Amino acid sequence: MEKLTSLRFNAILDLNRKENIFCSVVSSMVNAPIKVGFKKSNADKYYNLQISNIEENAELSYKNYLNCLEMF
Repeated sequence: MEKLTSLRFNAILDLNRKENIFCSVVSSMVNAPIKVGFKKSNADKYYNLQISNIEENAELSYKNYLNCLEMF
């Protein structure tokens, strides 16, 4: 845990469309100004940029994710 909190990155990208508490918590522990993940329950606790997730269409969800990242 100490190693995770000591690491610094420009951004953290969580590509899990479904709730994965382990990945969400790890994302929140790493020091990065931008933390991106799909919108899901409790996402406000972990990510400062949330991407809309279309449950029925994974391809469209990931295209939305990429489009949002292109802003940076």
